[in-house]
Amino acid sequence: MTTFLDVRDRVADQLSRSDLSAQIDREIQLAITRYNRRVTWLHEVRAVTLTSVAAQAWYSSVDVSTGAGPQDVAGRTAVDVSDIQSVRYMRTADYDDLKQVHYSDFERFFDTTGSGGRTAYFTLYAGQIGIWPVPAGVETFTLSVVCKPVIPASATDTSVWFDQAQELIENAAASAICRKFLSDGERAQAFKVFEDAAWDELLAESNQKAATGRIRSCD
Repeated sequence: MTTFLDVRDRVADQLSRSDLSAQIDREIQLAITRYNRRVTWLHEVRAVTLTSVAAQAWYSSVDVSTGAGPQDVAGRTAVDVSDIQSVRYMRTADYDDLKQVHYSDFERFFDTTGSGGRTAYFTLYAGQIGIWPVPAGVETFTLSVVCKPVIPASATDTSVWFDQAQELIENAAASAICRKFLSDGERAQAFKVFEDAAWDELLAESNQKAATGRIRSCD
């Protein structure tokens, strides 16, 4: 699998510079940070778990290590909900679906409904997941989420971005280096053209893979 070091070396080769390793590393990380904010199929993870606490409505982390998807989930046992961009589905251990409600409606539950009973609703707001009615004890909920992939930090780290969109990240980093450190706007724009093309391809692929919940006509 492609590593952080592999991508750094490729960017350095494209720039014909061997003296900007630290800057290249940072621009690779910044490129991934930026594209992590744009939802693609690389962000999708199913079978994520949330373990409840008795009488607690709001939760700030979920266990992504139980999940499956294109990105590596190993070791991601307490992912901050702020890295969850959306929750597409949530159910109880008995396969009862929870209904997602708007945050303002969720808050009204505290005033208009009792806190007891089977959990039936959830919301996502302010970096937390809320569930209602609150569980009476420990329960496990299963979610399908859109989650930001991990940003690589060490030379041997891998990334779903390197596996599925290496050209995108390389050209984004090279363009930034030309713009910020080499004062070469012409080369920066040249790399930006390739970056934009790679993003368009990834976005088109994501649109094709996106689950709509509908059967489309093949006529």
